[in-house]
Amino acid sequence: MTLRIATASDGETALLQLSGQIDEDHLAQLDAEIRRYRPRLVFDMTEETLVDRAVVQFLAASEGEGIEDLAKSIASPDVKGTYDGLVIPQKLPGPDNSVVDAKPAYDDAIKTSRPALQALYRDTFAKNKLDAIAFPTVPKVAIPADPDSSSLANFLLFIQNTDPDSDAGIPGVQIPVALGASSKLPVGFEIDGPPGSDRRLLAIGMALEKVFGRLPPPGAR
Repeated sequence: MTLRIATASDGETALLQLSGQIDEDHLAQLDAEIRRYRPRLVFDMTEETLVDRAVVQFLAASEGEGIEDLAKSIASPDVKGTYDGLVIPQKLPGPDNSVVDAKPAYDDAIKTSRPALQALYRDTFAKNKLDAIAFPTVPKVAIPADPDSSSLANFLLFIQNTDPDSDAGIPGVQIPVALGASSKLPVGFEIDGPPGSDRRLLAIGMALEKVFGRLPPPGAR
């Protein structure tokens, strides 16, 4: 009997139902599913037969590991600060440097805003018969990596072009196409495609890369 994995999620907690037989050869597949459904994960093993001690140890460690454990290994101080201050306690920035509960905004996004955004993308691609849309990856040249670079204003500025497609869950490819005339920093070109068009979008990206050429690695500039 081979391993079978069934998944279910309510948007907050994921249930992985394992049935069949697991051995050490299945650990890579299990690890991929576990990483996909972080942070809240529960195993249903009522129909499972374990045959390998390594698997038992792996599952015991995996179910107990949450996003808090993963956040401890984040090396970037600003990213770690975001996780510690907002992601883990499930907060959002509020007025006057305050924080507010993220759940109402999250629930609205899942029930209303995200479906509306997905419909807008779907209709835009279909009505205009588009294989992809293209735009600058970021709206301005990268700024120096100092404390101000992680401010909320700068964060919102630099994600404004790429955040909507990420929220909608559509595929996107970013291509460095040139170096800025004065900054000498890479200029990024983003292409997004309809849901499920990953292979076509990669083909378009590869074709564009042939047109623009590849940028030299940083040490060779």
